Amino acid sequence: MFLTDYSVYGFLPNILTLKGRGFNTTTYSLIYGFALFMAFLGYNFYGWLSDRTGRKILTQWYCVFLVVFGIPVFYVLYHAAIQRNLWMAVVGTVMAAMLKLAWGVVPAYLCERFPTSRRAAGVGFGYSSGALLGAWFSVYVWWAHKIPFISAIEKQDMWLSPAVILTIGAVMTFVSLWYSPETKHLQLQEVGERERASDRAKDLARVPDTMAAD
Repeated sequence: MFLTDYSVYGFLPNILTLKGRGFNTTTYSLIYGFALFMAFLGYNFYGWLSDRTGRKILTQWYCVFLVVFGIPVFYVLYHAAIQRNLWMAVVGTVMAAMLKLAWGVVPAYLCERFPTSRRAAGVGFGYSSGALLGAWFSVYVWWAHKIPFISAIEKQDMWLSPAVILTIGAVMTFVSLWYSPETKHLQLQEVGERERASDRAKDLARVPDTMAAD
């Protein structure tokens, strides 16, 4: 998920400005601010929708959306910057904001994956490990740019490389969710109930042995 995050926050500025060949700083700032505002609205809508459809299935469909539209979004943004076409840029940034919608469900889903006794450590490790791996996004993009056919398409302007890494991240997220449970109907106090029942059964099984020893 952090690969989707860095693809927008890390590379949208470069794509829109193109080192002076694209939009000027003021126009870019307005476009970028609009994209973040749309993402803010999208987070809330996505979280609300996940309460009704389910975290897992909704995010899997979201990953399919990323695979289908990830590269087209960056293509639109790149050509909007080259042509300095404001309306095309607005359409592109709205689409780019949609690349980040799943963050509206991440806090809830992570919390629903761990019982109370391990929730803080589980959420902290899960979130931070994703941030650690995603933080190398610029390096992954540089590697992708070195692939001959990608380099031939984008030349000096790295707009395709981040889209490729974004697509890879979407596939990884889809596969991981395939092996993950749905938590839509769970209350937080119910998370880990099976493990707690197993622990209680083991404790009860040890009671006769203790009584026999006495």
